Amino acid sequence: MLDAGTSARLSQTALQCGVFVGNALAGILIARSGTGLVFFGIAASFASSLLLLFSAASIRMDEEAPKKSGVPLAAKPAQRHGADRPLWLLLTGMAFLAIQLSGFNFFVPLIFESRPGMSAADYGFVSAAAGVGALLATFVRFSGREYLGHAACFAVVLGDALLIQSVEMLPSIGLAFAIGFGFNLSRIRIRQGIFERLTTKQESALWGARVTLAFRGVNAGAPLLFGLLLMVGAPVAQSGGFAAIGVLSMGMAVPICLFFSKRARSHG
Repeated sequence: MLDAGTSARLSQTALQCGVFVGNALAGILIARSGTGLVFFGIAASFASSLLLLFSAASIRMDEEAPKKSGVPLAAKPAQRHGADRPLWLLLTGMAFLAIQLSGFNFFVPLIFESRPGMSAADYGFVSAAAGVGALLATFVRFSGREYLGHAACFAVVLGDALLIQSVEMLPSIGLAFAIGFGFNLSRIRIRQGIFERLTTKQESALWGARVTLAFRGVNAGAPLLFGLLLMVGAPVAQSGGFAAIGVLSMGMAVPICLFFSKRARSHG
């Protein structure tokens, strides 16, 4: 119903607004009445999501777009094999983005806890700065400027490498903002790339599910791996592990996926 760029930005804007509102409401409920009501709030949130899914079925979508393109509908399945390669590359990039997010959520609290004079409130400010950066990134339009995706990856790597240093609070907030901004800009770029390659509702539903599975699955599983490495006494320092995650995921893996997905599309 919308162009790929608008769809990617609006979906991420809705997600980030939900994160802000949900965290704020949860904090208020915990402060006033403990954790019990939080679970009722979560249940209400899921119930609302289900109601929205049922109501979405009544929205009529334009299915004439494939016909207007002049490409017969019967010919598209035969072309999907080559067209799927850039989609799988972008999906792989989304999984590596989840590793970066998991690394931030896992290692940065431990790093701040180990710093003398730092408190949970200090980490809260840093985390909030990353959230603000992620929200502001949803308002950036790519409009053909694909280099922004690679620039965003570089901003995350730089932020990861500098945040682990013993710096003051204000620079830490600025670096966290850069990490959140660059991370979400990269995620929007990948989602937009996926949306641009889909032509039917069936494809959108299939790849939407795959994106969710890859991102949420890795985001849930990566902290388990990080925790196991620390539990078994692996020679992985907290700060060094976080910097390595940034370099490998955002400095190498995601840019490679973006580059080869574009190349595969141009040769497809």
